[in-house]
Amino acid sequence: MPTWPPVTPPAGVQTAPYAHPIAPAYTAVPLSPSQHAKARFTWPEAVRQYVRRSFLPHNLDPSVDRAAMESKLKEVINSARESGRMETQNWEAFALPQELVKQDRARAMRAPQESLPTNPAVSDGSHSRTSKKRKSADGPNDKTTGWRATVRSQQTLGDRVTFSKADKSATEETAKGLSKLQKRQKRFDGGYQSTYRSPTPPPSDGPVMGTCQDLEKSYLRLTAPPVPSKVRPEAVLRQSLVIIKEKWRNENNYHYVRDQLKSMRQDLTVQHIRNDFTVSVYELHARIALEKGDLEKSDKAIKHALDVRSALAVGNYHRFFQLYLNTPNMGAYLIDMFVARERLAALCSICRVYRPEVRLRFITEELGFESDVQAAQFIADYNGEHLLQARPGEDMTVATAKAGQLFECPRREAFRRVDIKGQV
Repeated sequence: MPTWPPVTPPAGVQTAPYAHPIAPAYTAVPLSPSQHAKARFTWPEAVRQYVRRSFLPHNLDPSVDRAAMESKLKEVINSARESGRMETQNWEAFALPQELVKQDRARAMRAPQESLPTNPAVSDGSHSRTSKKRKSADGPNDKTTGWRATVRSQQTLGDRVTFSKADKSATEETAKGLSKLQKRQKRFDGGYQSTYRSPTPPPSDGPVMGTCQDLEKSYLRLTAPPVPSKVRPEAVLRQSLVIIKEKWRNENNYHYVRDQLKSMRQDLTVQHIRNDFTVSVYELHARIALEKGDLEKSDKAIKHALDVRSALAVGNYHRFFQLYLNTPNMGAYLIDMFVARERLAALCSICRVYRPEVRLRFITEELGFESDVQAAQFIADYNGEHLLQARPGEDMTVATAKAGQLFECPRREAFRRVDIKGQV
């Protein structure tokens, strides 16, 4: 290929800028990998087990919410990762996050108490500060004479004690303060009178003997020990009950009757009267409240009885046996009269739904038995021994698929049984 000599342009002619190659203004650099791409981190199995153990139901603490627990868990794991203790940390013995949260809370509650001064010198200092506040309230206002603090700070201890005349104005101010102090002291020339009063003795636990003769009395909630002059005895209460019955029949004023009956119940309670008359008062109040549909004021026992009736009406045996295990007072003795019948009905439902078998412990919990032995004995009493199956290393099970009509006949017989009054 021939080589052409360079050509020089004529004088006065300018060459185009693109006629010669132009060097790039920058140097090409290969792209670096994204800084956001992070290497994938493999969590140790011990850490995974620690996280799973933290969220197990039996390890959860109602006092620690999930957000606080997750925050503490992230803090623990990030701290171990940054310090390089992920592999060496004994995660099996390490405290769970909910325990760490509770420890932090306890430490925060102890912090104000631990920060209180225990040194007597510090305590005296705080007492002196309190005394200064009290003196400033009684004496002249230091804010209006701010120069006094400067003058006093410049004086020596001897000057302040001997009231040196080096600063005459400061001495005059001190004398004025002393004169005011003497005037205040003259107010108490009669001697110190203690304002302490002995505490009121606690009210007696014994009954109150009422002396009030009012046949009608409005109900007032007790905010102090009852006074005998405002409590009606039983004889007066019997007359009041007759008047209340007559007014209920004639006027049918529920608000008035409810107020009077509540007042009667209060008088009976503070006098510890528990007899047939007390029962008649409570019975009348309950009957009138049911007649008017006032169930909002029902106590715990009445609400529980209504819940039991609702559970039986809809056939919710799970709810019924929960109420049976949480019966207030002695209501469980009433439910014991028909609980066997309801257990038979519930057992029939379980055998139809849960197949081919269920754990005996499930039946114990669902039917409100005290133990697995009691549940097994109940099944055996109705010829169900062959349904109980025990396998080595496993819980005892009940072969519900083999039950068939085993419990249906006793159930029908239990619900068909009627006493002489026509009650089931």
